[in-house]
Amino acid sequence: MNRFFVDSNNIKNSKIFITDKDDIKHIKKVLRLKNNEEIEISDNEQYEYIARIINVDENPIECEIITQNIHKNELPYNIDLFQGVPQKSKLELIIQKNVELGITNIYPLRVNRCQGVNKEKFDTKLDRYNQISKSAAEQSKRGIIPEVKKLHTFKECLGLINEYDLFIFCYEDETKTTLKEVLTTFKKSKLNNNLNSNISNDINTIPIINNNHPNTIVQNNMKDKDDASLKTNKKLNIAVLIGPEGGIAEDEVNLLISNNAISASLGKSILRTETAGIVALSMINYELAL
Repeated sequence: MNRFFVDSNNIKNSKIFITDKDDIKHIKKVLRLKNNEEIEISDNEQYEYIARIINVDENPIECEIITQNIHKNELPYNIDLFQGVPQKSKLELIIQKNVELGITNIYPLRVNRCQGVNKEKFDTKLDRYNQISKSAAEQSKRGIIPEVKKLHTFKECLGLINEYDLFIFCYEDETKTTLKEVLTTFKKSKLNNNLNSNISNDINTIPIINNNHPNTIVQNNMKDKDDASLKTNKKLNIAVLIGPEGGIAEDEVNLLISNNAISASLGKSILRTETAGIVALSMINYELAL
């Protein structure tokens, strides 16, 4: 079943309106969906729906809600990737694969060993990068579309470290501490209580009968109660920093450590920058979420 994202303002009573012109074109011209066919829709915040198309010929396309659920495909923690900008089109692959694995936000990062990174030129590609994120989120049936942020300086990155419960940078010259050891310690000290409380909210559908369609489950007045409940179980925030092709410079390593970031090894092999983030996120998910 195909998935689309809409703004929560386009969900009204038991109806959902698809307004994005690219989505409308995709539904009509590519998928050639018809009235009464079902699709999945996410509000990019908290809820996902199965909906029935009731007017595909209109703009916006009008759908009717069949079921409403809290997102079930999101991780029980937030995890951001700070990625040293690589050469050529490697960042596109990094965005696509990390979105599939559950990343929350991606911060492109300009560090000492980035080559040929021009802010003005980068800014012109930002819309494309976010479109890649959207497509990957739809394909992998994510509950949210991860945002690719503007290009950040290393100084800006340092200023964000203490906003996270755990900030890891993967460093090829780290010989004492592996990522597994960092995650094991973190799991024992902080994660278990938060992880369990968030998982307890993960399966929740409350059926209300739609008078016009007796077999339909529609959005209900328990939403506010659910919102309040979720806000009391704040997700932990984790970040991973990956250097560009040349790695992270020694002076940058020292500044990261002095600002409470933790250095970790991904193993004996030296990984490509486009591989390292995928490996790190996979290891984090295996250790903390699966």
